[in-house]
Amino acid sequence: AFRQAILDYRKNGSAINAISIGIGHFRNYRELRRRDLITPFVASGDSLFSDEDNFGHCEEFYLFLQNELVPYIEKNYRCAKERSFVGHSLGGLFAFYCLFKNPHLFRNLVALSPALWINHGNIYDFEKKYYAQSKTLSARLWLCTGTRETMNKILYGGREMKKYLDNRKYAELDFRYKEFEGETHNSEVGEAYKMILPELILNKE
Repeated sequence: AFRQAILDYRKNGSAINAISIGIGHFRNYRELRRRDLITPFVASGDSLFSDEDNFGHCEEFYLFLQNELVPYIEKNYRCAKERSFVGHSLGGLFAFYCLFKNPHLFRNLVALSPALWINHGNIYDFEKKYYAQSKTLSARLWLCTGTRETMNKILYGGREMKKYLDNRKYAELDFRYKEFEGETHNSEVGEAYKMILPELILNKE
């Protein structure tokens, strides 16, 4: 959907000042997404762990982005440091994982229908750890859901996170929240791109 949204801008003659990179999972993509995008458990101190080989290893995926992919792109292509991450569902959960990492790898984070309830909602454990270190979040965050996402806990989780971040009042956090009326887990994605892409990659406010 993201690739198609960019192609639509090109068809309309709009210039895009961005490099777009899609990271896909082939073959057992459901299993691999669970491995790469779901949060690990937090043990004592800074220790992270998962008791399954194909579940809860998003820290390893984050390190791949940080230590391999991003350096490769910035070495081989002329690009600015205004990095963005766009994720849907489990990818939206991973966007929040990136948000609460210090230092920040991404300036712009788009969480579409994030599965914030995964692992008993332990994404909040990572937020609390970050908050104990800093009350500043230098980031732009979009959190979007569809109003029909009730059975999958997405709408409830999005509203809870909005309330939580509003109460935290992080300095420098540009937080934008949107519920798309009548949209579902998949149908809200296209609507979200229409709203977000002009700001994210066309540098229009």
